[in-house]
Amino acid sequence: MYLTTRYITRNILTTAVFVSVVLLAIIWLTQSLRYLELIVNSNAPMSLFMKMIALSLPRFPEVIVPVAVVTSVLFTYNRMILDSELIVMRSAGISARRLALPAMIVSLAAVFVMMLFSTWLSPAARAAMQELKQVISAEYSTFLLKEGVFNPVGDNLMIYLRSRQRGGELQGLLIHDTRPENKTPVTITARRGVMITAEDEPAVIIYDGSRQQYDPETGSLSRLEFEEYTLEIKNFRAQIRQRWRDAEERNIKELLTLDYESDEMLAAHKREFMVEAHKRLIMPFSALAYTLAALSCLLTGSFNRRGQMRRILAAVGTVFVLQAGYLSLINLAKDDFWAVPALYIAVLLPSVLGWFILGDKGYTLLSRLQRKYRKPLSGRKNKGAAA
Repeated sequence: MYLTTRYITRNILTTAVFVSVVLLAIIWLTQSLRYLELIVNSNAPMSLFMKMIALSLPRFPEVIVPVAVVTSVLFTYNRMILDSELIVMRSAGISARRLALPAMIVSLAAVFVMMLFSTWLSPAARAAMQELKQVISAEYSTFLLKEGVFNPVGDNLMIYLRSRQRGGELQGLLIHDTRPENKTPVTITARRGVMITAEDEPAVIIYDGSRQQYDPETGSLSRLEFEEYTLEIKNFRAQIRQRWRDAEERNIKELLTLDYESDEMLAAHKREFMVEAHKRLIMPFSALAYTLAALSCLLTGSFNRRGQMRRILAAVGTVFVLQAGYLSLINLAKDDFWAVPALYIAVLLPSVLGWFILGDKGYTLLSRLQRKYRKPLSGRKNKGAAA
C-alpha cells in the first residue's frame, strides 16, 4: 500500500469511528429514555434495562455507518485541500482514482460491517428484544396495568382497574375473559386483587367479587359470589415462543429459504419478506455508492485553498437525493415488486458513475461539458459589453 494511501485511510477511518460513536451515543440516549420508562413503570430490575439497551444497538449501524463514512470522507479530503496536501499530491502526478482509493477501502470495510449486521445481528437482536418485551409484560404486568383503562393481558383477556396501591394491590377490578376454554364469555368484578407468577405463568388472585357467565343458547346467566378466586393466564410462555415473527426478525437465510407454498400465513407475507431480503442484500453497498458520489463532486476539477463549499454542498445534495430515492423505492417495492430491480440500480449505478467520473475519461467528459455550457454565457456577456 502506498504511503499516501495509508495516511489518508488512517485519517478517514479515525474520523468515521469518532462520528459513529457520537451518533451511536445520541441514538442510545434517546432509546434509553424510552426503555427506562418501561422498566420504571414495570418495576423490573436494572439488568433488564441494560439487556434491552444492548439488544437495541445492532439496529443502528445500518443507519449510522453510511452517514459516518460520507461525513468522514468529506471532512478529511476538504481538510487536506485547505492544508494543500491534495494539491501537492495532484502536482506529483497522483490521479483522482488513487486519491479516492483510501475512501473506497474504508467504505468497503463499512459494507462488510453493515452486511454482517443487516443479515444476521440486527434480526437476531430484534427478535430477542420482542421476546424480552413480552416477558416483561408477563412477569411484571401488575405494574404495567394502567389505571382507569382496559388493559389487554395475553390473548382474549381484558383487565380494568380503578387504582393501584403501593404494595402492588389492585383496587376496583373488572375482568372480561373470552378465551376459548371458557366456551362463553366470563365477566368478573372484584374489590381488590394481586398479580403473581406461578410456575412461570402469570395469574390474578382476586378477592370479594363475583363471576358472571352468560349462555346465549339457553339465555341463562350464572353468577358466582366468592371471597377469593384465582384467574390463571395459561400458555403465556407458549404464546411467546409461538408468536408470529415479522420480516425484520428473520435472518437472510430464513427469508430466502422459507417454504412459502406450504403455509398460508407465509404465502400472504411472501412479497414483504422477499423485499426485506433484497433490501438487506443491497443496503450495505449504499456506503460505497454514497462515498463515490461524494468523491466525484469533491475531487474533480481544480482545488481552491479558500474552501470547497460549493462542492461539499453538491456532494451532500447528491447523497441526499440518492438516499431519498432509495427510501422511496423501498416503499414502492412493498406494493410493486418491479421496484426491487430499481433498488439495485439506485445503489450500483451511482457507484459505477462515480468511479467513471474519477477516471481520466470521466474528467475529460466533464471538462468538455463545462466548456460547452460556459462559452454561450461568455459570448452573451461580450455582446452586451459591445453594445
